[in-house]
Amino acid sequence: MPKLIILRGPPAVGKTTLERRISKIVEFDKIDPDVLMNGKGIHKKHYRLFADDATKILTAGRNALITGIFFKDLLDEFLGHIVAKHDPIIVNLYCPIDELLRRSAERDKDVSEEDIKTYCALLFDDPDFMSNRIDTQELLIDEVVREVCLLIGSDHHMS
Repeated sequence: MPKLIILRGPPAVGKTTLERRISKIVEFDKIDPDVLMNGKGIHKKHYRLFADDATKILTAGRNALITGIFFKDLLDEFLGHIVAKHDPIIVNLYCPIDELLRRSAERDKDVSEEDIKTYCALLFDDPDFMSNRIDTQELLIDEVVREVCLLIGSDHHMS
């Protein structure tokens, strides 16, 4: 059965870096909300469009990967609209706020300190997120990739 991989976490947590590394190990079609929305804000109504894309990929028998902040209500909205049989694998990526702010300052993306703190407050208030998370500050990238591959069920190993 094809798998739906969801990399969920605040800005600067490492979703894109992780997606790039996983793509070398696990084959998937990527759904990129930022690209689909052409840099415009993503709203709850858009998650149905993302779900339609995921449904098409999964129905074709391929794995799908999507990255995003995915607050609990948006995650539920997204998953509720997928009609294809799938095996969702939700990867909650965590990093302390001070490290996220440091990483964000090094990036070109325009995400304010206030936005990052707001996103973190909403995500980190979700008990499911906090009880089942991978800390991207404590682990080296290869360790994070290995953890995610274990969740995905990939028998591939890092070289």
